Amino acid sequence: MGLAGPAQVARIEEAVHLQNETGAHSQLLSSQELKELEPRIFADDVRIGIYEPTSGYADPVKTTNAFARRRRRMARKFSQECKLIES
Repeated sequence: MGLAGPAQVARIEEAVHLQNETGAHSQLLSSQELKELEPRIFADDVRIGIYEPTSGYADPVKTTNAFARRRRRMARKFSQECKLIES
C-alpha cells in the first residue's frame, strides 16, 4: 500500500499505470476506500493510495541476509557495514 497527498497524485497515478503495464494488479483507492480496507489507517490527509492485493511483504533484514548468503555460496564478494558512496 502506498499513500499520497495532493502534491503526489500525478506521480502516483503514473506509478500505478507503469506497474499495471508490467503485470501488477495495482489499484488507485480514495481516502475513504483506504479506510474501508484498513480501518486503523489515518488517511485524513491522504488524497489517493495504491493497493496491490496480490503483492507480498519482505522483511528487509532477512531479505538482505538471504542475498548475502547466496552471494557467498556463489563465491562472490558481498560487503557489509561499509559506507555508501553516491555516484
